[in-house]
Amino acid sequence: MKKNVIMICIDGGRLDRAISSNTFNSISSNGIFFPQTITYAPYTNSSIHAMISGSYGNRTGCFSYWHSHKFNHSKFKTIIDYLHDDGYYTCADVPSDLI
Repeated sequence: MKKNVIMICIDGGRLDRAISSNTFNSISSNGIFFPQTITYAPYTNSSIHAMISGSYGNRTGCFSYWHSHKFNHSKFKTIIDYLHDDGYYTCADVPSDLI
């Protein structure tokens, strides 16, 4: 049986708040928490594209806040593509169409 994959990204979150949050601790107790991650860029769009593609923005085309539309889908598979290839259903809830 396949395991569920749920990625929660908190934009502008603080580690001290996450660690002291009962809700967050409840969720992370049944999963994996990466408390020492470092962002690729100081803006969400490029950081998310780097995270889902595994490549820096200077390679993918998404290297600034307004370059999300330049993400080169033909050259870079994303984690979503890999999950689909393995038979997973994926969905996302994001606050911006830029991502």
